[in-house]
Amino acid sequence: MIHKYKTRICDAVNEMCGLSIHTNPETICGVIRYKDLDLDDNIISDYDVFCFNKNDLDKYKPGMINKVKQLDEIKENPLNPIQTYCFMFEDWKDILGYQMSDVSLHLYPMDEIITAIIHELTWFGYDYETSQKNREKEIAVLDDRMNYDPEKCISAEELFEQLEAEIDSYYDETPEEKAKRKADEKEKRERTRKMEDSLIIENYNYKIDYWDSYYVEQSE
Repeated sequence: MIHKYKTRICDAVNEMCGLSIHTNPETICGVIRYKDLDLDDNIISDYDVFCFNKNDLDKYKPGMINKVKQLDEIKENPLNPIQTYCFMFEDWKDILGYQMSDVSLHLYPMDEIITAIIHELTWFGYDYETSQKNREKEIAVLDDRMNYDPEKCISAEELFEQLEAEIDSYYDETPEEKAKRKADEKEKRERTRKMEDSLIIENYNYKIDYWDSYYVEQSE
């Protein structure tokens, strides 16, 4: 399995190297590390890959966004003038022509940066043609979902109630056992929520450091 994946990645990289790239010095590709929880509530690290317009850097100044200690404080901060976005739905030829963030290159090992970017590039396929077709299919699906009939929809609350009832039907338990299971599940959800809130704050503050570092790099 690993050998098959490695072969696909190598083939994809070889094809990328042979593409006619559309150079775009105004768009910068950034990679930043963030923390998350796995299904067992263990803290893990991963990379977020994003793009932004070079001109937006002129709108940012260190100190304009404060670091926070509580989740509610994020709402009180001004929005970051540097608008970032995912390049998942863009053409390989365009993406490969973006400039790489100097801060990302300074902060992280080159192999980890490349791995993160290739993971995003190959999201819809390991070759250019397949990636193009799958991306277009996904865009069509998303467009179709926008044409929904509200009368045929149910609320999120109703959906979760249905899911909970379906889950409960799998258990053969006494009322006491059910009550204990529900209490344990509630306790776990609360513990997970607190951990998630803590990581949101940590990731938020870390990203402020990232942009401050970018400003210093550009000033130098």
